[in-house]
Amino acid sequence: MINYSYSRTQSSLLAVAALLIISVLAVVITQKPDQVVPTNPAAEITVAATIFPIADIARSVGGETVEVMQLLPSGASPHTYALTPQQLVALQDVKVVFAVGHGLDEWGTRAAASTDVPVQVVDEGITLRPFGAAGETHGTLDPHYWLTIPNGQQIARTIAARLQGLDPNNSALYAANLDRYLRNLNQVEGELQAAATAAATTKFVAIHDAWGYMAEHYGLELLATYEPVEGRTPSLTDLVALQKIVAENNVTTFFTEPQKRSSSATRFLADELGLTIDILDPLGGSDEYSSYEALIRNNINAIVKPADLNTI
Repeated sequence: MINYSYSRTQSSLLAVAALLIISVLAVVITQKPDQVVPTNPAAEITVAATIFPIADIARSVGGETVEVMQLLPSGASPHTYALTPQQLVALQDVKVVFAVGHGLDEWGTRAAASTDVPVQVVDEGITLRPFGAAGETHGTLDPHYWLTIPNGQQIARTIAARLQGLDPNNSALYAANLDRYLRNLNQVEGELQAAATAAATTKFVAIHDAWGYMAEHYGLELLATYEPVEGRTPSLTDLVALQKIVAENNVTTFFTEPQKRSSSATRFLADELGLTIDILDPLGGSDEYSSYEALIRNNINAIVKPADLNTI
């Protein structure tokens, strides 16, 4: 005798299982590779930062209470990036976008404005440098101000103040996180100053002028850049002048950036001038530059090459 009740139950279970499988497959198939997925689902507030260094500082100050959405993917160029549709949708849940400003991340600030999300430019209390010829790309002021530890500390203070305003119930927590973070950065700053002071080599040549704040603060000298203005191919006159500077200063290394590792500049400088190619990374986010502290430390380390400077 056939147990129809059992058969019907078994059939129902199989049908439910099939529906679950179909649902899971549908999610997998429709999910985009660049879809924004929260990394801290338990966070009480969500903020965004345009680039990795600012995002990492915000995470250090916000701790577990704050979800930080990094808008520029690590390895992407801030000069050509456009937010994805998924990011634009996710921005609607953000309380504030922390931005560098001064022409570097307009793609982020414009997107925030289009979704009525407030923007906090994090340059408060920082003395900005004039940008010279490169102002044709960014503006009249140099936007790369995060590339010194004291400026990073000031950015942290600005972010902490904004988080306290957004989430006053956790104000004491943000203050404690900020204090701990500033003390950690003080230790890193002491190590970097000692390494720069003891360095045998302080002069360097780079792909473009992103290093003015760092060079000035740590006693380094950016002798020349391959690009007279960021993104512009140098003229023959520019290349002759660069070759002369390299020869007169016994320069042996040229610093490019991860996004421009395979550019015509690196091939020319390696083949024609015999320079060793190394990396300076102003944006970070890769394994080697996985924190703001590591970003600053590894860039200084690449130039001065101290034997006793530990990596983070």
